[in-house]
Amino acid sequence: MLEQKKETCHVCTKPFYWRFNKKPVCLKHYQQLHLFQATINFMKLSFQAPTLHQAQRFVKGYIEVVNLGDQGQLLVNEEFLLVDFPVLNANATALSLEYAGCQSPIFGAALHLTGPALWT
Repeated sequence: MLEQKKETCHVCTKPFYWRFNKKPVCLKHYQQLHLFQATINFMKLSFQAPTLHQAQRFVKGYIEVVNLGDQGQLLVNEEFLLVDFPVLNANATALSLEYAGCQSPIFGAALHLTGPALWT
């Protein structure tokens, strides 16, 4: 009889509980991921533009600017899909789909800039 290999969490060696982005995770890491999903950052700025350093700290990486036409700009992390657990930002995705015509979702933290806060 063939022995079945039991899957383990790809972060630690605990038994597999759930698949997150096609990767097996244990119960502890599954709960941490869902807690992280609930706290994703989305901030609207309309008075003063953030500096490059401030924006990079907020999105935790390199900046990509998504132009929303008359609705302003979104500053997002251009490499967030490359991290182990990309988390969908529903607010930023909705804005980008409606005003920029982007077909891909936005993951991670996002800054929505309007008025004097726009980057030039």
